[in-house]
Order: sequence, then structure tokens, then C-alpha cells
Amino acid sequence: MFFTFVFPLAFAIFFGIIFSGSGKEARTIAVVIFDEDKTERSRAFAASLLSASEFRASTAESTESARAAVLHRKAVAAVTIPKGFGGKQGAVLGGTAPELQLGIDPSRTAETGMLMGVLQKYAFMGMASTFNDPAAARLQLKNARTASMLSGTKIDPRVDKLFADLEVAFAGAEASGLSGNAAEDAAALEKTLDAKKGAAPKVSAAQSGGFSPITITTHEVQAKRIGPPNSFAFSFPQGVVWGVMGAALGFGSSLLSERQSGTLARLRCSPLSVTHILLGKALACFVTIISVISLLLLMAAIGFGVQFAEPLSLAMAVISVGICFVGIMMLVAALSPSERGATGLAWGIMMLFAFLGGAAVPLFAMPNWMQQVSDVSPMKWTVVAIEGGVWRGTEPIGMLLPCAILLAVGLIGFFGGAAAFARKPAA
Repeated sequence: MFFTFVFPLAFAIFFGIIFSGSGKEARTIAVVIFDEDKTERSRAFAASLLSASEFRASTAESTESARAAVLHRKAVAAVTIPKGFGGKQGAVLGGTAPELQLGIDPSRTAETGMLMGVLQKYAFMGMASTFNDPAAARLQLKNARTASMLSGTKIDPRVDKLFADLEVAFAGAEASGLSGNAAEDAAALEKTLDAKKGAAPKVSAAQSGGFSPITITTHEVQAKRIGPPNSFAFSFPQGVVWGVMGAALGFGSSLLSERQSGTLARLRCSPLSVTHILLGKALACFVTIISVISLLLLMAAIGFGVQFAEPLSLAMAVISVGICFVGIMMLVAALSPSERGATGLAWGIMMLFAFLGGAAVPLFAMPNWMQQVSDVSPMKWTVVAIEGGVWRGTEPIGMLLPCAILLAVGLIGFFGGAAAFARKPAA
């Protein structure tokens, strides 16, 4: 009944939301900004990014805290405004463009192009705003011509004439004062140019060698890199989720099968208590889950060249995931009326949690509200924990939150399920 009617509907709605962007909701990218320059111009640029509609931006107090935000999945990228940024802002028409440093989550490199495009957009907007200040504009022209002369670059006569005409125009505008309105200021500058020097010649980007207001350098943010980048390091944590789901739900079904076949009733005639029987089943399930995870990770290392960044953190993750899914197994056995019911109900619910938790569709492809709702899925924290040890290089202290959540789910599920299961008749 579930797989015939409920699951297809839920599946269609889920992917409909993903591909539609949740209706009118605009997708934004979480970034963290660190202003190392701390000049007036760098603060203005950082403020424009904080208010950008394309970003969910926050600030960091240091390079380390910005990197930590990316490592702990709180942000997709860290934007660092390095020292010297404000001093180079005057070189927009020549010389060396100011630099930005962009640290990307290696599992989110597909969004690098969009990030760079948005940064360039706001850099252009900042550049345009400076031309409303005639004094700042004259400084830009002076810096550009000085940088060109110092570099020994031969200036195109048309470009040199453009610079000269603009300097005369800005000097006249500065002397007379501008209105502060960008449209009116542009008209005033054009009028001054026509009156004093004639219309300035148009120079295309191809003729002048092209132009970009900023230079963006990118790098992947990882606490530790062992060996070359490997795409399988990103995909195997998702594979682990499906493996442990199969093992745990298989044990839940077998526990119900033993009840229906009378095996559990015969075991309860022995000196063993119900607690001992359930603990024995839980231990067998735990060993099986650990074996499944270990086998998958061994295959990743031997067959696909994955090298583990933080073995201790990975061990913490594996143990926590094992306990979590033992609890899920016990809860499934307690809530299901029969073996067939356990199979349908458990797989249906767990698959929905898996989709919601990023085991099938990457979290960044989901709308913002769905990414927040995904916190309720134990599959999300399974992926986070395994990723922390496999390739993120999360130190043990950084594993406390995902491991604590997994342990809490496991313990609550086990004791709640065991109590409900013990109250049911043995056959």
C-alpha cells in the first residue's frame, strides 16, 4: 500500500520541489566573509556582499574561523579580502587589480562559477560608485597611468587620449560640484567632455586587452589532504548510508520473523531474559553494520584510491553510525505489525529520510528551507560524520556534534523500541 500510493506521491513531490526551486524561493549560497584589509573600501565591498540577494553571508573574525565554517558545512565558500585590497581599488583602469581569495568546499565546486560571477558583479558595482566621486575618479586615473608607465607597457594613443579627456572632465566636475545622482553626474561628465575636449573615443575590451575589476584566486578548503583529489571520497559516504540501512532494516525484519515463527517464544523459555535476547540481537546488528561500513571503506581505499584524512574521527563516526542504526532497527521492530509490514513501512520511511538527508540528492541542490529541515534526518548526520573522517579532515573535537546526534538517536530508538517490543506477546 505504501509503495503503491504513498511513496510515488512523496517521490514526485520531493523532486518537484527540488527542480522548481520551491516555487518562488530564490536559492542563495551560504558564504562567510573575512576582511583582512579593514580599510574603508574593503569594508564597503564586504557590506555589499553581506546585503547581496544571491548570498546568505556572515562575517568571520579570522582566516581560521572562515575556513572552519566551510569545513563544518556552515558555508559553501569563504571570501577573504586580503591586505592591500583598498590600496589597489584605485587601479580599476589599469595596473594591478585588487585580489580576492575564494576558499571552496571541495564537494561544491560546481558552484564556483556562480560565486565568481556574483563577486565580479559587486566589484563592478563598487567600481561604478567610485566614479560618483570626482576626486576618487581622478586618483584612479592617476594610478592607472602611473602603473602603466612603471610597467613599461606601451599605451594605446586612443586610451591615453581617453585618460586625458576623463581627467579634464573629472577636474571640471570636482571644481563645480556634482549632484550626487549617478545619472545626473554621468550627464554632467559627458557635457564637460564635449565642451572641453570633444567626445572621447570608444575603446572596446578587445582593443584594450580586456578588463576585470578584481582578480579572484580559488582553492579548496580542506583541513588535511592526503594524496590527490578523489571524487570517490565524496560519493562513498552516500554509499555507506544505503549499506547500513539495508543491514539495520534486515535485522529488524528478522526479529519480527522470529516472533511470528515462534523462535522468540522458545528463546524466552530459556534462562535468558527479554533484555538479554534483545541485546544479543542488537550486538549482532552492530557487528554487521560495522562490517558493512568497513568493507565499503576498504573497497574505497583499495579499489578507488581513497585515502582517509582523519582516521580517529572516522573511527568515531563508524561507531556512532553503528549505534544509531541499531536503535533504528529496534524501533522498526517495535512499530511494525509484521515482517512484511516492517519491510514496507521501514524502507519507505527510511528512503524518504535518505532523500531528505542528502544520501541521494546533494543538500546544496535543495531549497534553503529543505536544507534546514534535513537536520531531522539521521542520514544527514551519517553523511556529515563519515565525510569528516574520509576527506574533510575534521578533528575529533569537531566530530562531537554529529556523533552526539547519532548516539542520541540510537539510544532513544533502542530503549524505546526494546520497551515496546518486550510488551508484545512472544508469538
